[in-house]
Amino acid sequence: MQSKPSIPSLFTDDVLDHRVSGQTTTQMLARFRTDVIDLHPPVVYIMGGMNDIPGPSGTALTRSNIESMSSWLGRLASR
Repeated sequence: MQSKPSIPSLFTDDVLDHRVSGQTTTQMLARFRTDVIDLHPPVVYIMGGMNDIPGPSGTALTRSNIESMSSWLGRLASR
């Protein structure tokens, strides 16, 4: 996985793009610490959930995964 600048016209600093096409929020959550928390980014966009729709887990798991990622970010911000 590479970090690369993305949408340079909108951002003056480098943007780390750690998306993995086709992943579910469960897979995102599994790599969230190494791909996000350990890098101490000033801004994070969580863009996931669409790949959960065809699966059997339902919206409750998707919501829980996104809330877990948000909670990690809250703890990071309070440091």
